[in-house]
Amino acid sequence: DITALKDGRAMYSLLCNNNGGIIDDLIIYKMDDYYLMIVNASNKNKNLLWIKSHAEDGVMVSDISPDYSLIAIQGPNSRDKISEIFNIELSDLSFYGCIKINYLNEEIFIARTGYTGELGYELLGNHKVINSMWKSMLSKSVKPIGLAVRDILRIEMGYCLYGHEISENQNPIEAGLGWIIDRESKFIGSDKVLNTNNHNQKLVFIKVLERGIPRQGCEIFSDSKKIGHITSGTFSYKLNCGIGIGYINSSLDSALIPEVVIRNKSIPIEI
Repeated sequence: DITALKDGRAMYSLLCNNNGGIIDDLIIYKMDDYYLMIVNASNKNKNLLWIKSHAEDGVMVSDISPDYSLIAIQGPNSRDKISEIFNIELSDLSFYGCIKINYLNEEIFIARTGYTGELGYELLGNHKVINSMWKSMLSKSVKPIGLAVRDILRIEMGYCLYGHEISENQNPIEAGLGWIIDRESKFIGSDKVLNTNNHNQKLVFIKVLERGIPRQGCEIFSDSKKIGHITSGTFSYKLNCGIGIGYINSSLDSALIPEVVIRNKSIPIEI
């Protein structure tokens, strides 16, 4: 229920279609008299069309993405680094909090959000000022990383990624996202989302017990029967083994002796 958001606070949420499938996952921020949504870039156009087609009278929807850039600064030293480089005090900004500040005579939006499971912040502003901040960080030994690193971190944390764990054919309850749903209110697709007949699988997190890295599409078996599949997999530098996220039949209990098939070889896993 985004109407419960107070100024300077954010919320993780979903856009659902009429069948309860997930159009996208997103973070929505409340600032003064407006909401700001940050969505998956690849889904931006379809999200915008969906929101505009369902906006009630008096609601103004604007796409500001062509005018803004965003940097995510993540990691246990992120707060100290931001304070050191930009002289910005963030100790009072709590998890999923957001503020606006002035930097180089430009307004910068800072949120304590991210998709790594670590302390971190996201900085949003016009291209010129964000490019300036980027260069300042590089000069102060902040290391740039790519999405592959972020993907390892979010898999270790168990965060869903669009196109892997969630899609327009996926029920949010099955994806383990029931915790974000306001079950007392009606929303687009709510009847389908909450219908238990649509909850046929469940999200699980797996650890490979021998050498091997599970990848999207690898099948999960138990007693020679296919019980599910992998949606995301990687090598965890933290655990020093292959790990993954996937789905198994929701009726299965915890007494499984599961295996994942990697390159035609069955490898034992722990759920």
